[in-house]
Formats: sequence, structure tokens, C-alpha cells
Amino acid sequence: MRYYYTATPLKNLFSRLANGQSLAGPMILFDKSFKLQAEVYKSLCDNQRWKTCTERALQKERSKWGKNAIHRDIADLLNNLGLAWKSLGDTRKAIGYYEQSLQMTRTIYGTSFANDDIAAALNNLGLAWADLGDHRRAVSCHEQSLQMRRSIYGEGVGHPNIASSLQNLGTAWNDLCDHRNAVRYYEQSLQKYLW
Repeated sequence: MRYYYTATPLKNLFSRLANGQSLAGPMILFDKSFKLQAEVYKSLCDNQRWKTCTERALQKERSKWGKNAIHRDIADLLNNLGLAWKSLGDTRKAIGYYEQSLQMTRTIYGTSFANDDIAAALNNLGLAWADLGDHRRAVSCHEQSLQMRRSIYGEGVGHPNIASSLQNLGTAWNDLCDHRNAVRYYEQSLQKYLW
């Protein structure tokens, strides 16, 4: 784990330099945070430790910003906790975290503003509802996610996030035995991937 404490911050630093981003603010060359540990455990497929470190990171952010604070970092950690719980097989618990993340993200950006964090939370909710067999809810979440991503990236643009939403919609319609709609969305998804 010690390797990651320096390798990850250095990778981020070099990435910022390569992309011409400003180096304003404190430079972090050693990071032993729970957030970084959670990322490492996720990449190692150690889902239990990923969840535990994410919970600790969430506690730390809430103590930093306040228990009931609305902050983007907290929303991201709630979404990550949902992903961790889903990976551990508890989809119902995952849905609770996804919904908290979605609500907080909508509070931050507003309900009428198209944002990829909101679209991602809707996408994750759709996948979770599909896992529980509620395919109508899955379709609704994926349609909202697709609409938002088209608004962000453009209607005719070939973007992987749009293609992913289209593919997920195809799967949800297929699960509802509406094969015409499923094929239509799968074809659109394929066009976006080949764009």
C-alpha cells in the first residue's frame, strides 16, 4: 500500500502538468487518505476493504464539512459506497446510497441543469433496479440519464457515456420483452461506439 501513497499523487501531478493545468494550491506528494486507500482496494477487487475505506472517507468528509453538509465530495463518496455495496451483492443497500448521492447532486447543481454526475447516478440506479427485477424503473432511470448525457455532449455526438446509456436502455427493454425497442437502442449504441 505504501507504494500507492506516493505513486498516485505523483501520477496526478504529472497528469496535471501534461494537460497544462495550473499547479496552484498545495502540492500533495504523499497521500495516505481513506479515499486513496478505497481507490486502491477497488482496483484490487477487495470489495470489503473498498467499502470500509469509503465509509471512513465519508465520515471524514462529513466531519470536515458538517454532518448534514451538501458537498460534491460527499455525493461522490455516497455513489462509491453504492458501487461497493453492489459489488458485495447488497443491491438494496446500494440503491439507498445511489439515491442519497442523486439527491445531493441535484441539490448542488439543480434539477434543470444537465450534469454528468447526475447522469451517472441515474445510470447506477437504473442498473441496480434492473438487478432487482424492476425493469420499468430501470428504463425510467436510463432514459433520464440518456437525455441528460445528450444534453451535455450533444444529440449527434458519439460519446462513450451516451453509448453506455443507450446500451443500458436496450438491455432494460429486452428485460421487459420489448425486443423492437431493445434492438433500436442497441443499434444506436453500436453507432455511437463506432462513431
